Amino acid sequence: MSDDRDIFLACLGFGGGIWWFFNGFKLFRKKQLIDNIPTSTVRAMAMGLVELSGRACRQTPLKAPFTQEDCVAYTYLIERYERREKSSSWVTIAKGNSFQCSFDLEDETGRVTIVPHNVEFIVDAAYSFTTGWGKALPVNLINFMTKNSIAYRGLFGNHTLRFTERSICAGDPIYVLGTAKKIVSSVQEHQIRKSRLVERLNEVKSDPKFMAQADTNKDGHISEDEWQRAVLKVEQELLQNEMSQATEDIPDVVIGQGETEKTFIVSNKSQEDLDQSFAWQMIGGILGGAMATVVCLWYLLVRFGIF
Repeated sequence: MSDDRDIFLACLGFGGGIWWFFNGFKLFRKKQLIDNIPTSTVRAMAMGLVELSGRACRQTPLKAPFTQEDCVAYTYLIERYERREKSSSWVTIAKGNSFQCSFDLEDETGRVTIVPHNVEFIVDAAYSFTTGWGKALPVNLINFMTKNSIAYRGLFGNHTLRFTERSICAGDPIYVLGTAKKIVSSVQEHQIRKSRLVERLNEVKSDPKFMAQADTNKDGHISEDEWQRAVLKVEQELLQNEMSQATEDIPDVVIGQGETEKTFIVSNKSQEDLDQSFAWQMIGGILGGAMATVVCLWYLLVRFGIF
């Protein structure tokens, strides 16, 4: 091995170890969120970071790219095996997902829309295929690659390819950790509440019973102070009514990635399985990253005669 190459590999291992180490702490934080946030129902969930478990559903199913099976969400990956001098590896040549399309989570209390933009999609492979000796490309994969103008033949025959499709089907149990938020903006929400208040005030002005109650000193005249108190009472009643209905009907609420809290996970694994998976990855990242960093740093110090 040349002098330059061993130094390069040691520097690469040092940098990779640091990344691996800090990524372990990111996984630790995700594990903490899974452990500490209680699982809510759709009806009882509050705005902000929530954890939900239910069944996946979608009014109009999507078609998975390789299998053409009905599903609510999918990802796909196509890799080509490439040899370069003394090394070889799988290289991604095409990938995609359905994350521009929303779907729903349904439990025994209701249904809420999941907007999977920037989601961490932790789903086992529903379909996988690797070409090889005696394993020609099936028709469904040839059709997909031809349709999407992806080359699968080389000068000496077909490339060695690997296909992976991950999908969630209607009725599958799903786990979601994301941010519940309203579709309407704060400005729109203020305008809606203001219009509702004006509409309600116009109604109560023609209600003799309400106006009599607003006339607290019983002088037959509604003063400015009495009217302001009446307006405040109507506003509070509207707000209480809105809060009571929020858990019954939430068409304006979706689950997605938050503006401040970026953690957003959708998985067909159970909470317990996810928690265990993150625990092992966290341990491997922190310990493995620390060991790789120390070993590579020690090699560099020895290599340059500093240690």
